[in-house]
Amino acid sequence: MTGTAATEVSEFDSIYKLPVAVVPPNRPISRTDNPDVVFRLEQYKWKAVVTEIKRMHSTGRPVLVGTTSVERSEVLSAMLTEAGIKHQVLNAKPENVERESEIVAQSGRRSAVTISTNMAGRGTDILLGGNPDYMARLKLRELLMPQVVSQVEEENVFGKSRDGKTRVRSWAANPDLFPCDISASTLTLAKQAAKAAAASWGERQLSLLEAEDRLSVACEKGVSSDPVILALREAFQLMLTEFKAVTDAEKREVVGLGGLHVVGTERHESRRIDNQLRGRSGRQGDPGSTRFFLSLEDNLFRIFGGDKIKNLMVAFRVEDLPMESKMLTDALDTAQKRVENYFFDIRKNLFEYDQVVNTQRDKVYAERRRALLATDLGAIMANVDRQAEPSTWAWDKLAGKMVQYCRLLEGLTGDDLRTNSNGEFEALRAYMRRLSVEAYQRKKAAMEEYNLFVEMTAQIRRNVIYNVYEFQPQRLRKVDDGATDKQQAGAVPVEGAAQAGNGNGSSNASDAKVKPGKSKQKVKAGKA
Repeated sequence: MTGTAATEVSEFDSIYKLPVAVVPPNRPISRTDNPDVVFRLEQYKWKAVVTEIKRMHSTGRPVLVGTTSVERSEVLSAMLTEAGIKHQVLNAKPENVERESEIVAQSGRRSAVTISTNMAGRGTDILLGGNPDYMARLKLRELLMPQVVSQVEEENVFGKSRDGKTRVRSWAANPDLFPCDISASTLTLAKQAAKAAAASWGERQLSLLEAEDRLSVACEKGVSSDPVILALREAFQLMLTEFKAVTDAEKREVVGLGGLHVVGTERHESRRIDNQLRGRSGRQGDPGSTRFFLSLEDNLFRIFGGDKIKNLMVAFRVEDLPMESKMLTDALDTAQKRVENYFFDIRKNLFEYDQVVNTQRDKVYAERRRALLATDLGAIMANVDRQAEPSTWAWDKLAGKMVQYCRLLEGLTGDDLRTNSNGEFEALRAYMRRLSVEAYQRKKAAMEEYNLFVEMTAQIRRNVIYNVYEFQPQRLRKVDDGATDKQQAGAVPVEGAAQAGNGNGSSNASDAKVKPGKSKQKVKAGKA
């Protein structure tokens, strides 16, 4: 099940033979997808993106910005830092990957700004107001892990500074993540549960994986009789209740402001990815909005846009103002579909090649299985034994297979193979090899003749077109002295041309004379 397969119906059908059915959403979609904003130059697009983020940030709405690469996310992050907008970056860099869940958990909070690449944060809903479940889990983890995780594991996770003593990082989470401070009683209960876990499981004896697994059990609602797990679960539920009271109030505030606003900075190579980015907003009936900021210098349109996009880049002279045009929108959609078809053809060709290899693989495994399960291997050995009696060879079937694999050997019969091999295996193989080489040489010669014919035809076509445009009739213009400009330039005089046309004039252009004062009449006669 996937939420974005509707645009790939043809691929699922043609390659995988799978039908696609669209399931209606659980709740009506309240998201508003605004029209694309297109700029001629990329620099003005980024300025508009920063302006949009600043506008939404000032109202308190959370903003999610989607980028196509790590480099572009870093560029936008630098611009937001320069503008004084606090934000989080979620991309493939190691320091950001470790904080992925933490960043996503607070992406729906009031005034939050998150920059994310395509693959980051998938599979996690951005909850408006924040994710209290994750916040409570992270707080309990902060108290539990220093008590139970071994020192060696801790050093592997956090490392050491240059002096080899001080840890570079710790289990403590970012204080800004939590919407409020938990009460003293809840904090005391959580610390007591962590100490009880250390006493029961062994102080600093667990690996990180084991500790994470037990923490997950404590934060879930599964049945457990372990008193340590139950104590941790009680502390978790109390922290969850306190955090949820704040996040619910913040959610109502964010919903009133319009929900999560998604900003796209570039069209992706597939509409499916664009739909995934839009789908981060307006989840479970929540309000939200999206808008894409594009540039005619984006890679998608610069490489796959074709002549129409190039002409638009020249036609639109306004560089710092957005453009809106149905022709422009159609050109963008066409370019995106062209990219989708390009990659679809690649996947289809790879699939077809794989099917050929798979057919061979199936044949080999079928023969191997037949050999393993057969009780009498005599029939199988007869097919591979070189010393088998030639009279038992299937000459006609062998010739048929040769013709099937090489159509140039049409007409080959089993008698031909029997006669030219004298019933010897090596002679048969040499004859079949010689037939294949001769067939290849005949095909090569035929192709050379065909290519020569095609080249000659193309040359004739070029010459004809060249002559048509080279020897077009020229219109004669009247000049001040009464003669035509063609006559002054050394062209054939009109009188001579007229005489040549009725067969009474000389073929030599120098013999023709134009009498003064009669050039106008001659020109008219020539036109007639």
